[in-house]
Amino acid sequence: MGLLKENKNFFKLWLGQLVSILGDQIHFIALMVLIQNVFGNIVVTGTVMMVTALPKIIFSPFAGVFVDRWSLKKTMVVSDLIRMVLVGLIPILFYLIESPSMSIILILTFLISTVSVFFYPAKSASIPTLVEKDKLLEANSLSGTTQMMISLLGLLGGAVLVSMIGTTMAFILDASTFLISAIAISFINYPAKQKELSNSEEAAKSYENQEKSTYLTELKLGAKYVAKDQVLRFMLSFFTTIMLIAGALNVLFFAYIEDVLHQDASTIGYIMGANMIGMIIGMLTIPKVAGKVSKVKLLVWSTIIFAFTFSSFSWVNQLALAIPLMVVNGVGNGILNISSSTIFQEYIQENMRGRVFSVLDSIVNSAAMISMLPAAWLAQQYGVENIFRTAAIFILIVFVLSVRKAGVISVLLEEHNQVERLSKEENELQVANAGVNSI
Repeated sequence: MGLLKENKNFFKLWLGQLVSILGDQIHFIALMVLIQNVFGNIVVTGTVMMVTALPKIIFSPFAGVFVDRWSLKKTMVVSDLIRMVLVGLIPILFYLIESPSMSIILILTFLISTVSVFFYPAKSASIPTLVEKDKLLEANSLSGTTQMMISLLGLLGGAVLVSMIGTTMAFILDASTFLISAIAISFINYPAKQKELSNSEEAAKSYENQEKSTYLTELKLGAKYVAKDQVLRFMLSFFTTIMLIAGALNVLFFAYIEDVLHQDASTIGYIMGANMIGMIIGMLTIPKVAGKVSKVKLLVWSTIIFAFTFSSFSWVNQLALAIPLMVVNGVGNGILNISSSTIFQEYIQENMRGRVFSVLDSIVNSAAMISMLPAAWLAQQYGVENIFRTAAIFILIVFVLSVRKAGVISVLLEEHNQVERLSKEENELQVANAGVNSI
């Protein structure tokens, strides 16, 4: 918590997001209850979830281009205010319209998710802008851990709260959290952007000269920035493969709960909560081991945890055993998320972060969605247990292929960081000499 006391700007970003995330969990539960009460159709629930994910694929690459051009603070504040209005419209429209159509939910959900696509790249780009490089791992660990704790609180307490105050008040409460987040972020003081030296300096300079280029051209430049860089190519291929498997498993857990555990759908709350507890443990653990093991190796070795848990799920048919397994799985998720976030933030040049984060998010989210329907069909044909075993085998293959490259990527990252440190020391020395000369 020392970083929150030392860095007031990071504290404001952190505080705004905690409140907003709590509201998001309440919003999710209220939306599911509203759909069930009004439409009573699981198909509608599935459609809403797909519509929520769709903007991430369509707009993420373009959002990053805009984020790199816009003020990070203004982007987040305006996004929060727009989402506040859209969420507030849900109970208003359902109150005014006697027989509400499913299209209302679909349109508003799509718009809310679209605005969020602009918000999150700005937030990701804000952390390395507000926090010193040697504090990034601590900042990401602190941010991720506390966000998981708030998400867990929202999941476990949200159902009780919605049952007490009803969906209308729950949506109003969620809208108010966006307002609080916007107010907190509006007080952040961002430093002026600086051009950082890196091992991609020549490429970065060529991108910086494209001030008059179109947004589509900038998007292509962002994609080329990733494609030409060995570290980013490795990270992209690794995550795309992992998310192809993860997207399938997100669908499989609903079938697993019903067909294997023989529990009702509400059990997903316990499963998700257990996963978040594990993520918190993983996020708290990683700063203690990061100095001994490279972040790339931590990233790759986390897949062993997934291979173990998924193979175990294929044999476990009791909820009492499935929940501890999900905690273990969450530990792997926590290590994976914090390691990758820190690598990206340390490595990607400041003026490219928004568009690169958006390109990566779009590709990774597309991979997750592509595998959902095939996984559901395969589970129906061959059984959930067999798909879990197959997923574990694929993850082991990913591990074997990735662990061979992890050492090379670790060396490249260390060389990059050394160049950054030398550049910073040189700049500080120049400033100090300029001060002496002026005297």
